[in-house]
Amino acid sequence: MTICEPVPRDALFTAPPSVILEVLNPTSRRIDEVQKLRDHLTLPTLQTYVLVETDSLFLTHHRKEGAAFRREIISATDAILDRAEVQTILPLGRFYQTVKPKEENE
Repeated sequence: MTICEPVPRDALFTAPPSVILEVLNPTSRRIDEVQKLRDHLTLPTLQTYVLVETDSLFLTHHRKEGAAFRREIISATDAILDRAEVQTILPLGRFYQTVKPKEENE
């Protein structure tokens, strides 16, 4: 989670995230893809919500555009996750340094 506001050092929780990256887990996948997605997309400060697969090179990127979110699938090794609001550029290959593309796994 990325927060674009000052947070006290002793804070155990903060509410206004700008970016959330959720790593999908087989045991909580349904909650992450449905309930958390629905809840997170209602946060007024949220600009980006990314669901990260663990066993394949695949991100589902929800980017705020105006009052709504647009979904984008990112799955190429050389793809870039560019988040201007937090001045961060993340090459997808860095998330998956040890994961082979699906066609190589099959």
